[in-house]
Amino acid sequence: MLELVHQHAPDAVLGFCDGIDLDFNGCIKDLGTNFHADVIVDDILFSGQFYPDASADTVAQLETADDRFVFVHLAGNEQNGGYWQGAFVETQGVIAGSRARLLDFGLAGGGGSDVFNAGTVPAARRLKLILNWNDPAHGAGNHALSAYLIDANSQVIGQSSGRSDPTLLC
Repeated sequence: MLELVHQHAPDAVLGFCDGIDLDFNGCIKDLGTNFHADVIVDDILFSGQFYPDASADTVAQLETADDRFVFVHLAGNEQNGGYWQGAFVETQGVIAGSRARLLDFGLAGGGGSDVFNAGTVPAARRLKLILNWNDPAHGAGNHALSAYLIDANSQVIGQSSGRSDPTLLC
């Protein structure tokens, strides 16, 4: 992974921490606080949740302390494709004939409005959508979230909703 980062940012100072054998949260804290990293990337999948609750708190503290800080989770091995991260920018729309609060991926990413974040799945291939958000697992104040897979004719072909676990699989 460091080789890939170096190819795109050859002047960047690179650091590494083995979060599997060591403490994952401790690695994030050390890279952000002691190493002063602005970008931390991992490719570790935790069973049952996006990343441990303690790490969510650490990431939030680092984001608050450094407005340039970016934490990219699950950057490689498990997803084999796209990754999108951004703030929730709300817009109204219609899904399956009903009005819904939607995330505007375009505005959240600094571009023009795009509520669908479209992609193409080649014939005879499968798509596994993993959607995570930053509410703590099983938190009392969690926000409900739904993910929809919609075909080119605006028909819902897959849907998942959740509140207590900030991970949806569709």
